[in-house]
Amino acid sequence: MVIAATNSPEVNALVVRVAQQRRMLVCRVDGDDDDGGDFSVPAVWRKGAVVVSVNTGVPTLSAALRDELRNTFWMMEKYSEMAEVLRELRRRLYGSNSLKPETRVQVLADLASRPALDVLSNHGREGLINWLIERYPRLGVEKLS
Repeated sequence: MVIAATNSPEVNALVVRVAQQRRMLVCRVDGDDDDGGDFSVPAVWRKGAVVVSVNTGVPTLSAALRDELRNTFWMMEKYSEMAEVLRELRRRLYGSNSLKPETRVQVLADLASRPALDVLSNHGREGLINWLIERYPRLGVEKLS
């Protein structure tokens, strides 16, 4: 994998040509759709288990959009917490032989919803588990706690 990132457009173009001749993946940071190489690198923002990736094809615009999203995602802390809770609950749900596959899918879809996020925000992990057990009594406390 090659990244052409010099301060010379001519050198970057040469790096792209040579890399492609050698069948190597190449990214040209000053390129556009016509001569940008094979891939571009997105602007990334991580918050716990959540990763937001933005790619506009123009690195400075990607970074600006990423930063704008970071400023508007005031709920990202809760999404990060939900991702951690979901990872744990998902393992337990898939380890349960008493649930039908379609029920598991529905439970996970419910957990990935805004109402579930609101419950987690307002009542914490225990409140979320109680909310889920109210919706799916067959889950039982012993499977989720």
